[in-house]
Amino acid sequence: MTQFDLYLGQDIPGGDTVSDQNILDFLRYDALLECFTLIKAQGSWNGKQEETTILRILEPISFYSTAQTIARKYKEAFSQEAVLFTVTNVRGELI
Repeated sequence: MTQFDLYLGQDIPGGDTVSDQNILDFLRYDALLECFTLIKAQGSWNGKQEETTILRILEPISFYSTAQTIARKYKEAFSQEAVLFTVTNVRGELI
């Protein structure tokens, strides 16, 4: 199993912000995800603190390009300079 983490910064250049509801609407509209976890975090980009949401997805490695697509779509939809995308092999099971 592979863990994909997308770090979704919530500051938009020009002073606006991406709300938690904006993120939920984006994820519902995108429909590329059936199961995920959102983790609230405090981040820093270019020396400035900002609210961040970590989108955690556990899927087979074959989901890699789909996860990248979600990151690119978020970047474009909310005028982000970048979205941090990490990939980690994990062991997990549903009990």
